[in-house]
Amino acid sequence: MPAAAQACHVQALSMSGRLPAAAEAAERYYADAVMHGSPAGSTAGNYVALGEAWLLAMSGQVPAAVDLLRATAERFLAQGAVAVAVDALHLRSRLEPGAETASELRGFADLTDSPLFGWYADYAEAMAANHPGRLEQLSAVWEERHYLPLALEAAVRAAQLSGRAGRTTTRLSRRIEESRRSCDGFWPAWLDPHEQGPTLTQRERQVCRLAVDGLGNPEIAHRLVLSVRTVENHQQRGYQKLGIRGRQELASALPSP
Repeated sequence: MPAAAQACHVQALSMSGRLPAAAEAAERYYADAVMHGSPAGSTAGNYVALGEAWLLAMSGQVPAAVDLLRATAERFLAQGAVAVAVDALHLRSRLEPGAETASELRGFADLTDSPLFGWYADYAEAMAANHPGRLEQLSAVWEERHYLPLALEAAVRAAQLSGRAGRTTTRLSRRIEESRRSCDGFWPAWLDPHEQGPTLTQRERQVCRLAVDGLGNPEIAHRLVLSVRTVENHQQRGYQKLGIRGRQELASALPSP
């Protein structure tokens, strides 16, 4: 398997939460690289290191991942592998947002005609500036471009910076929950798990969905074989999680089924 594919394999295993399998694959690929005369610092070894950085990041070992990405990007640049160096810088900008990394990415974006480099630089700059409005905008842009993990991450960062009250947070919470479903439950381990957005229970979602469909509480109670009081309790908990005050706001706040 080519070294680039090996790195992608370790990344995919890490992102799916299969960390032991990712660690085993990274160790096997590095051993293969050494066996074929490509130790650490070689192109093949650098690709393995890039995959290992993903493993470290998804294991919650962010400082170690950042250090590895810094060294790996420098080695890729020394070898003239600019595109892969930018990939390393991009992940580093997500783990440790800052003006320095954003400036490096912008420099590469200005020197090439790759739109992806420019997108990476835009995102790095928004993270470095702690700009919630720009991050929310970029979340929608990433979604349009089908970069769904980045859409999720940008929405979470925007929510962190926007606080926990008001319509903005409700809108972002809905986007976060919808993005998580699109990403099959993927969650970047370097983000605060408490920012994962409101999680309605199955019953709360059923009650709220039927309310959006126009059923009154007695009808919902009859449909779900519950008491009216229980329906009211589920509704109120749903309202609280969604950050709304009543049924009139429910249709716009409730995540898509």
